[in-house]
Formats: sequence, structure tokens, C-alpha cells
Amino acid sequence: MSYTAHTTARRLKKEYRVVLNPEFTVFLYNVGMRKRGWCGHWAEDIGAELIKLEPNTLVLHWGEAYPNTTSENNALVVTARNQRFEDGILIDGWRRAGRLFWCPVKKDDEYEAEQHYGHSGITMWKENMKWSAWLQSDPTAEQKPKTASATR
Repeated sequence: MSYTAHTTARRLKKEYRVVLNPEFTVFLYNVGMRKRGWCGHWAEDIGAELIKLEPNTLVLHWGEAYPNTTSENNALVVTARNQRFEDGILIDGWRRAGRLFWCPVKKDDEYEAEQHYGHSGITMWKENMKWSAWLQSDPTAEQKPKTASATR
């Protein structure tokens, strides 16, 4: 799973034609100069590759932080079966522009409450149940949701 996530993130960097940083690529997407490249695209495309592995002992979840704001981020969270979302490992291809970022959900200090006042230890990552259902179902059984958030 790790190999697939890493190689997919690097491949997407080329496909999305990432320049400068992720934020600039999102700008290019928003003005119509790129077809894909915002955080939800990374999560969706990496997730689609990981689904193909048909993991038996691991579960894929869709995480979102600060939904429907300019600080929104979407990423994947991997857990063991019956493990809580908050105890999973976050994997994010967007944040480092194709170099896969990963850490325990609870330790992601870039997306925690009151991030401007020091470390609070309270994660802003929450599970998006609609997208998690897509990640956890038979990919041929139903179509994926149309957007990760209402702002896209």
C-alpha cells in the first residue's frame, strides 16, 4: 500500500503539471488552466489506486480538515480494521506537491485547532462518511460522490 501511494503521488505530480507549490496549482485549477490538482483530486486519485489493492486488514477513510473554507484540505486516512479514524495514519499527496506526506492523524500539527497559538494537540481532521463509503465499497458497485465539499 505504501509503495502504491508513494508512486501514485509522484505520477500525479507530473499528470497535474504541478509548478511552484500546491497552492499555486490550485490557483491554476480555479482559473481553468488545470483540469485537476486541488487536494480532493489527489485524495480521489490516490484512493482509486489503493482500492485496487483490495486490502483485507486495512481500511481506507476520507479525511477533511476545515471543510468549506479557504484552509480546507482532503486526504486519505488508513486504519486497521475496527480502529478509530483518529488513530489512523494520514496520507496526503497534495501538501508536499507530489512527495507523499504521512503522519498519525492526531500528530498533524499543520491541521490542528488554534494552530496560530502554538500546538493544541486537537486535530481538525474529521471523517467524510460519504467519501469513506466510496473508498470502502466495491468500486464497480456505485459511483463516487460528485465533489468532496460544497465549495468545489
